[in-house]
Formats: sequence, C-alpha cells, structure tokens
Amino acid sequence: MAGKTLPAGSYSIWAIPGPEEWTVIFSEAWDVFHLPYPEGRDALRVKVVPGHGSYLETLAFYFPLVEGREAVLALHWGETVVRLPLRVRAEGG
Repeated sequence: MAGKTLPAGSYSIWAIPGPEEWTVIFSEAWDVFHLPYPEGRDALRVKVVPGHGSYLETLAFYFPLVEGREAVLALHWGETVVRLPLRVRAEGG
C-alpha cells in the first residue's frame, strides 16, 4: 500500500487531511463506525499528496485503475482526490 507492506486482513480507514499532505491510516479496529479514532490500533500509516478531481458531493472510495496485481484506491470528496497505489504480492513473495 503506497510502497509499504500491509498484511492481508480487515481494516478501517482513517485520514488526517492537510493542505499539502494527508496521512492515511489503516487500523486493526475494523469493526468500528463513526466512533472516536481507535488510538493504538494502527496497522499502517502512509503519507499521500492530495490531488484534484471533478466535484463529488458524497465521499467515495473506488478503484479507478486495476491492472493485474496493481491498483489505485481513490478517496474522493468535493474536489479532493487522494490516490493510494497498491500492489498485491504473490503468496509467499
């Protein structure tokens, strides 16, 4: 995920937005919904530079690119788009 290893599993996604850089957090606390941030349960944090896109009223998570073992996960809200490149490694690799 964005050049870092994230083991297979279930995660919730959290974000700390900034004007120049976002921190996207994958938390092992996967079974939460609109609760306070689950401190101490981070599985991975990645820094990402936000981009721009067409206006979107509702927060959307989608995969605009999927090719073989590589994809991009987009978080899109308003005109802000955060793209997270990901690669699935072969089992045992």
